[in-house]
Amino acid sequence: MQTKTTIKNLKDYMTLLFNKKMFKAYDREYFNFFVGKIYECILNNVRKKSTFLDIKETNKAIILKNKVFFSVLESHTGKTKKTLKCNLILINDNLLVGISAEVHSCYYDYIGSRFPMITVFPVGYTDGVVGYLPCEDEIGDGGYEVIKSCSNYGWDGHISSQSIIDFKKALVENINIILFNNHL
Repeated sequence: MQTKTTIKNLKDYMTLLFNKKMFKAYDREYFNFFVGKIYECILNNVRKKSTFLDIKETNKAIILKNKVFFSVLESHTGKTKKTLKCNLILINDNLLVGISAEVHSCYYDYIGSRFPMITVFPVGYTDGVVGYLPCEDEIGDGGYEVIKSCSNYGWDGHISSQSIIDFKKALVENINIILFNNHL
């Protein structure tokens, strides 16, 4: 297995991941490093407008777009507020959604159902972690992630339903912008 210092580009990282040569034993520090490195490689490719993953395509242009937006989350008590960062990277019909939280899969399912013309790739824990981002339905159910884990991230209580509704709305609006260059 390659080490942190010998992997040079995104293609090497993805090859290791898909060949199951990484993460046989969970190591949070190395996983966070890995996710951060993939994210960094993708952003560098977007900024340079270079060919993603060194793919040589002759018949099809590779389209790269990047959109960053922020959403303020508030606890249900109103005492804690944190800014959530979301980075959208569109590569042809593939959308990487980087969110600075531990994200419930319902968000990616929601995006996929709203925008069936794209393939969604979730990238959680990007640019820090504000906490666990539950679904709106999940708040009423409670549970460890929603109720108990919030204190691990410096929250005085769980994230408010209204914050989640506002974030989902902003997510859809920004995906529309990156896909169609318009506002709905």
